[in-house]
Amino acid sequence: MTSAYRCQSTVCRKAFARVTFSEENGVALPDDLGGWKSSCCHRCSNPRCPDHGECSCLDNLMDRMPPMSDQLFQRLRDAVLEEDEADDDEE
Repeated sequence: MTSAYRCQSTVCRKAFARVTFSEENGVALPDDLGGWKSSCCHRCSNPRCPDHGECSCLDNLMDRMPPMSDQLFQRLRDAVLEEDEADDDEE
């Protein structure tokens, strides 16, 4: 499983620290809002961050999944379709 987390580099921490809130205007975000990282590649989304970079670890994920997963998805899809048809028959 992959998750996203806030980048803790100096550049991004400073940007997150400048987020402000007021009753009149709501949330004010700085132009260079800090970045986010993916747990699979740990690259920051903020171009100004030294950890910035493209994250390609999720590219072609479905191609890399084992055939067994494809079979599981097919069974799940068939079960949902059967359930939908049964619900339609009851109405």
